[in-house]
Amino acid sequence: MKILYLEHPEVDYGSNQLSMGLRQILGDDNVVDFPYKYCVHGQEEKLQNAEIREFIKDNPTVFPSVNIDSFVWITGPFIWAIPSAGREYRYEEIKSMIKNGEFDFIIMTPRTVCVYYLRRLIYDLNDNIPPVILCDFEDYTDIKLDILTMFDSYIKIITKASYDPDYLRNSLRAVKEETKKDIKVYPLPLSSPLIGNQKFQFDDSNENKTIDVSARLGLTRELRKDVVDSLNDMRNMNMTIVTSLNTHVHYDIYLKELASSKISVSMYGYSLIGPANRTWEIPSYNTLLLTEKMNVYYEHPFEDGKTCIFFDPYVKDDICNKVLYWLSDEMENERRKIAKAGHEHLKNFHTCKMRAQRLLDIVKIEFGT
Repeated sequence: MKILYLEHPEVDYGSNQLSMGLRQILGDDNVVDFPYKYCVHGQEEKLQNAEIREFIKDNPTVFPSVNIDSFVWITGPFIWAIPSAGREYRYEEIKSMIKNGEFDFIIMTPRTVCVYYLRRLIYDLNDNIPPVILCDFEDYTDIKLDILTMFDSYIKIITKASYDPDYLRNSLRAVKEETKKDIKVYPLPLSSPLIGNQKFQFDDSNENKTIDVSARLGLTRELRKDVVDSLNDMRNMNMTIVTSLNTHVHYDIYLKELASSKISVSMYGYSLIGPANRTWEIPSYNTLLLTEKMNVYYEHPFEDGKTCIFFDPYVKDDICNKVLYWLSDEMENERRKIAKAGHEHLKNFHTCKMRAQRLLDIVKIEFGT
């Protein structure tokens, strides 16, 4: 199997994780990113890509103030990303590969660069292109109706990180009214790039868990401040607490703190949609995930009391009560048991490789490939 992955230069958590998982399964040569995405290959993007330069020239309204000869667009790879060894392809090479039937399907993200090149390929190849999957990792539940309308004959499947069944029913109704077609939408959330990643293997043994509770959160929502303030008020209880709001901490240090924590907190951000990245990071280190109840659907969810613990940030003192309860001597064994179950659940269902395999399973169901 070979995939054409229409990409854009900026780093994108979900897209990079899916790409990494697909490469682990299919190999670097069978996942062709186009335009060549430097951060996927362990490099910074400095507008050195000929296809991106061409896109900017052809779309002056997208970047109205760009002087293409002096503009430097830097977007480095995620620190957890495993660099791909795949080669760079020019547009004419991609066209020839499609003509020769080398790609089984195309993945695209809902970004302007991807739309631009898909339109060119459709026009230049007289509509003869493989099926297209729109993989949307953005923080909204909407269906991109403008993209679907533009490519309604080509996009066969949509995946969404922010998958709300109730909202989707209305959105899909609007899609059908506009395109006169039904389209399948599948949940495909973010995942953990840390399981099996040799770069981030830290000591997460019970003996090393010297932090009682950690909560490093961005101030993207006022309730996050309330939660951190509540935890800080517990410092006089002879507890080791690590908290911060909008404070940059190097990723290595942050992950070492997670590995050393008995409990760590995850909350929704400004969008209130989809699990935060911490949801996938915390269980990577056998640390108890203390999180808000998930308000979107995804397959194989974490379960309260089994693989995580839910708290309600709208209920005063709920997080403090949960922390005190699960740190008590009486609940120590149960806390460790749930943390271990959360780690195993993550390994079994929510790694980058498992997320990519789920996409390939969907393709097999829909296309028989």
